[in-house]
Amino acid sequence: MAKVWAEADAAQFEASITALKRYRQDRGLTQEQIAGQLQVSTRTVARWEHGVYRGDRRNADAVGAFLRARIQPPGQIEADIMFTGISVDGERCAEFVVFKVTTEAELRDAAMQHLRVLAHTGFIRHEGNGYRIVSGSAFVEIVCDLTDALAALAAAKAEPAPTAKILR
Repeated sequence: MAKVWAEADAAQFEASITALKRYRQDRGLTQEQIAGQLQVSTRTVARWEHGVYRGDRRNADAVGAFLRARIQPPGQIEADIMFTGISVDGERCAEFVVFKVTTEAELRDAAMQHLRVLAHTGFIRHEGNGYRIVSGSAFVEIVCDLTDALAALAAAKAEPAPTAKILR
């Protein structure tokens, strides 16, 4: 089933094109050079940069992969962490936040800093692979589970397994 090209996708694509243009200009590259690397026409890159053409899902994926490979430092991941909670009004809430991190310490520090912002004066306690806030000024509790982010970080740092040659 094909994904729908939603407004959120279009906005993300526009942000990627802005980053692509900045990357190109900072390195003194031409639109033609970028087009060659992305396997699109120079006209397409120009139209993206001028906001005339948004592209499609395939273009968005290609631009995103291109930027991640060139801008994101080796071993760094974009940790997409969900903070779930219950407000003092009894409302359930959830928020996704993306952190760019290279170490477990950076991941934990970023999550704790975000929790402090959410909790104001609440008590934060370490719990398994995450954290829980109890009795913050706006929330009864907030839970942040880092299990998936820690696994992604470990996978990004893992060395490729050596290949064995079988002799007959």
